[in-house]
Amino acid sequence: MQELSRYAGDGGLKAKKATPFRLDLPEGILTFETSLPAAPARVSHIVRNLFPFCDRVNELGAGIAAQFGKKISCGPGCGVCCRQMVPLSPPEAVHVAEVLQSLPDKRKEIISERFTAARTLLKQNGLIEKIMKLYMCSASDEEILAVNREYFDLHITCPFLENGSCSIYHERPSRCREYSVLSPQSLCEDPFDTRIRRLPVTVRLCESITYIWASLTGKPPRIIPLIDAPFWIENNQDDLMLTVDNPEPLMKAVLEHACYGANKRAKAKMAKMKSGE
Repeated sequence: MQELSRYAGDGGLKAKKATPFRLDLPEGILTFETSLPAAPARVSHIVRNLFPFCDRVNELGAGIAAQFGKKISCGPGCGVCCRQMVPLSPPEAVHVAEVLQSLPDKRKEIISERFTAARTLLKQNGLIEKIMKLYMCSASDEEILAVNREYFDLHITCPFLENGSCSIYHERPSRCREYSVLSPQSLCEDPFDTRIRRLPVTVRLCESITYIWASLTGKPPRIIPLIDAPFWIENNQDDLMLTVDNPEPLMKAVLEHACYGANKRAKAKMAKMKSGE
């Protein structure tokens, strides 16, 4: 992995129109192009340009599902997944905060009030402390599931959801892009229903961004729930302007980590199937 250094000066590289990538994933060979922001580049802007990668992986997965007569059942008006706790990497939390700040004043005020109301409800129900533990990636899968259940039971809707649809659909973070289901929409009313069949996508871009961010900053890996993104940014202003000299090594590092993780998970799943577990 090339060295990633935080930018601390002026100047930089000329912007590139597009950079091609060829990735070997469990779903198949994926080729795609994405633009690189002008250097020096803010990490949140580089990460935003990786979102199409999630879309392409989903397309590969949907193509495989179609061969077995299955198709994605998600559509406008559902929105149950938008009432679950959505994990973000720190750069994605910055991105969400920037999207919020870019909205027209009246719209920004309405959505900001929703974020505040949600945080108040979380405090009243003692969930803030539990969520803080998730920040540092120190919770077990069982603990994460338990917190997710408590969160869902509070009926907290994503502040960006309007009439059952995402109002920032083209700017939504990676985990929202990776979450698709093949089972009937009706089952999603209880997202913990074991009959729900998700599109089997092996990539978890959020985790890869988080670990590369940790390597870049020297901080421990952490996850930020979307509902807390604006408040987390208020206390972590250094992440808001985190910048690198050359965006391409960072982008490649994230994609390499994502591919490694995807193939590792696929191999583990195959081994488990062979053992009959």
